[in-house]
Amino acid sequence: MPSIMRTTVRQASWRVTFGIFSLPYNEEYLPTPFSMSYVRHTPAWYAQKHPDDDFAETFAVWLDPESDWRKAYENTGAMASFFTSTEWLQPMGSRRQLSTRADLTCQSKT
Repeated sequence: MPSIMRTTVRQASWRVTFGIFSLPYNEEYLPTPFSMSYVRHTPAWYAQKHPDDDFAETFAVWLDPESDWRKAYENTGAMASFFTSTEWLQPMGSRRQLSTRADLTCQSKT
């Protein structure tokens, strides 16, 4: 499959899973408490607020080495978020690190 087709298919799967990121932010949303269709990393069902937040919550849980998300979200609607995130993020693991901790160290002003 040509690269452009793979990219288009991946983008479509992203939109189906997380939604359209260009939608306006809705400050007044009515969450569905305890819905297992969304990942919950922080209180208040934040992932239900906007597609950006849905991804952010999923990424935070996915990235946490102590998270047993496979077990915690097994057989739930939220698993699609992890599958899509893994599909997009796993190839990045083989890329060269762009910065190091030393690059990020702040220099104190004297």
